[in-house]
Amino acid sequence: MKIPFSVLINRSDESTRMINDYCESESIKVIGEIPFSRKAAEMYSKGLMLTEDIEFKEIFHNIAFNLNRHVSALVEVVGEVCK
Repeated sequence: MKIPFSVLINRSDESTRMINDYCESESIKVIGEIPFSRKAAEMYSKGLMLTEDIEFKEIFHNIAFNLNRHVSALVEVVGEVCK
């Protein structure tokens, strides 16, 4: 049974290219990347939400948008299969 899935890369940095290349070669959807960031660690240590920062807010907004689009497409495919 083929179960649809996608990838979200956490703590991405310049070495993440290898993951992206693999996903592309296997036709695996990457819905986003959360960057490896000292700023994120400092925010966590202060008990702050990353979405309080405009840069991270945009990153998470894009991830949510891509995830929503991916799930919607899957629901459409499943609906067609179940007819």
